[in-house]
Amino acid sequence: MRARSRRIYDINTDAGRRAATRDFLWKDHQILRKRWTNLAEFAPGLWRSNQPCGERLSHYKTLGIRTIVSLRGKIGRSYNLFEHEACNALGLDLHYIHVCSARALPEGAKILERIDALGQLPRPFLLHCKSGADRTGFAAALILILIEGCSVEDAARQLARKHIHFPRSKSGVLGHVFRVYLRDAEPLGIGFRAWLEKGYDPETITADFQDWRANAGKWA
Repeated sequence: MRARSRRIYDINTDAGRRAATRDFLWKDHQILRKRWTNLAEFAPGLWRSNQPCGERLSHYKTLGIRTIVSLRGKIGRSYNLFEHEACNALGLDLHYIHVCSARALPEGAKILERIDALGQLPRPFLLHCKSGADRTGFAAALILILIEGCSVEDAARQLARKHIHFPRSKSGVLGHVFRVYLRDAEPLGIGFRAWLEKGYDPETITADFQDWRANAGKWA
């Protein structure tokens, strides 16, 4: 089955802006995010939320936030275009740092590269994906572990139902990374960064996640 493509918009024309607005509201589900923000400060000067609109970005500026990080990638989608426009108007710095997709694990080297890049950004900053649940929770947990020095057990709570992350959904594979580390590596005294460099294997963890969901294998 062919993957659905998303339209690229030109919001500098009236027709393009109207079409992009419809896409943003309905296909990207901004209509659901008008009141639901998934906003939280997960460490001093470190914020997370779902995809913001221009009005919400203006509010975030009043909180002292000057840097926005989109985990969704840079391309001419409706949400990118409106966010870029609003950040320019408000004087906010906008960065695109893709850490992972919502349902597949990245390589360890990519995780370290992207999280270290996040660690170099001036604070306060806010990171977001679409819903602020899976990719955002994963990135927030990794920042807490690799940059802030928090325990893996505590940091893994960034992937929680209160943020609309559901562990047994397909996106639950992101949280399973920490579950596997706590089971296999931490008892051996291996640090999380060292494990990402040498012990972490996305394919093995993905297969183990299927066992965990089925209460099979090492989880039986």
